[in-house]
Amino acid sequence: MEQMIALKPDLFIVNTSSRFSEKPLEAAKKLEEVGIPTLMLSMPKDPFSAPQEATKLLGKVFNKEERAEEISDFLDKQFALVSKKNLPDKAEKPTVYQEKGSGSKDEYDSTGIQDGWGSIIQYVGGDNIAVGHVGETSKIDPEYLITTDPNYIFVTGHLGYLTPAEAQESMDNTVGQYIQRTGWDKLSAVQNKDVYTFFHDHARNYFTFYPTQKIAKILYPEEFQDLDPDANLKEFYEKFMLLDYEDGVWFYKLGESLDE
Repeated sequence: MEQMIALKPDLFIVNTSSRFSEKPLEAAKKLEEVGIPTLMLSMPKDPFSAPQEATKLLGKVFNKEERAEEISDFLDKQFALVSKKNLPDKAEKPTVYQEKGSGSKDEYDSTGIQDGWGSIIQYVGGDNIAVGHVGETSKIDPEYLITTDPNYIFVTGHLGYLTPAEAQESMDNTVGQYIQRTGWDKLSAVQNKDVYTFFHDHARNYFTFYPTQKIAKILYPEEFQDLDPDANLKEFYEKFMLLDYEDGVWFYKLGESLDE
């Protein structure tokens, strides 16, 4: 805090979690006392519109409103490619289980219901088996999971700005451990290699359109034959990012090798 104050910034910008932690509020109060205002952004509030709202707000702050509109319009168009299919209205939906990839072979981690990945699953017309069976951010009952036998499993966590070799090691230590759990060898998703991993933060930042499109195409391949999520993500990097698309690993499918 002392270092922040010593820098004398015109503005402190913080992206908060959906469960508004106390730390940003405490920081804002201390900064206000010395005349430094705080701008709090909540990307996870609505992953399909909050990034656009934040972009426009920052466009005003930095006097780059035209650039902000360009980014916002790009994101709107990416979500429209999925929303126009009205997937939540599907009568028959594939069943899905999502788990945060910070667990282990013996310890399950939390599964999304409303915020973040739970919202994405609903948006793309997936039947989230955890809804109605666990509380928000709670762990699923392993016996219920095995009995329900979901069509698809999504593990979210350890990808992102890694080399292929680093990403492969991460997958071996997460997905590779998960599929060794008791009963998982009998799950249809594991047997069919319909187990996928995304960078966990992509449910709460500018890149949410990517897993949204990717999962929609996985669940409904016939509906999205012409959709290329990876090309769209690459286009975003080329147009708006300082880093390159190739600077990270954004997706993994069980059985693939990332470090070849």
